[in-house]
Amino acid sequence: MKLISIGAIVALCLAAWAGPLNAQTDTAPPALTSATRAAIIDSAMSYFRTYYVYPERVDGFEQSIRDRRSAGEYDDITTLDRFCEQLTDDLQKVSSDRHARVDIIDPDHIWLPEGDTATEKQIAGVARENFGFRTVKWLPGNVGYIDVHLFPPLEYSGRKAVDAMGFLADCDAVIFDCRNHHGGDDRMLCFVASYFFKEVTLLHTFYHTFADSSEQVWTQAFVPGRPLYDKKLYILTSRATGSGGEAFPTR
Repeated sequence: MKLISIGAIVALCLAAWAGPLNAQTDTAPPALTSATRAAIIDSAMSYFRTYYVYPERVDGFEQSIRDRRSAGEYDDITTLDRFCEQLTDDLQKVSSDRHARVDIIDPDHIWLPEGDTATEKQIAGVARENFGFRTVKWLPGNVGYIDVHLFPPLEYSGRKAVDAMGFLADCDAVIFDCRNHHGGDDRMLCFVASYFFKEVTLLHTFYHTFADSSEQVWTQAFVPGRPLYDKKLYILTSRATGSGGEAFPTR
């Protein structure tokens, strides 16, 4: 059984502060105050204490960030986007965890929490990127090549994945290019991976720190179209590969 510490993912999305930055006006957004910087740090540290998979390490993270604030390292940062960038950089340095981020989320971003649905505008934005499937083509020697940059939510991009897998069905070998793959929806990862497993297989186990519970993720017994488990599979990665882009080839 393969275990991935997905509880290590801590992404603080500052949608509440995004309005002034995203508004289409002729005026500059208000300057970031010391009180707002402190509130963001407090919120980020609260997320770490609640959700981080290694709670014994959080005190060290927090002390480092608060020491930087006390030393005045953030005092000259007056815009929210720049502060989020710096805080993310500092968090990743102290944690060695690229999932540790503080971001301003665009209201049209597909992963903005909205219950079980996304807006038409959100879906259209990901569709303009072909739902992450940048290139699918045939190469000499009957090799199929697919360049995937992200795994969007399955319910909005499943048909695109089925089309891409169908294109590869008659190839003798498949190259999955994940060199610029930065992650995404685990259900889509599982769906695509299921094409390459003949038997139902345990992919990984999520451990949810805040609930002290585990959740297993298995491949599907059935996939639309033809499965690809009889193909020779090659997966390309790079230093830029991250999150679900890393998880996919390790299955």
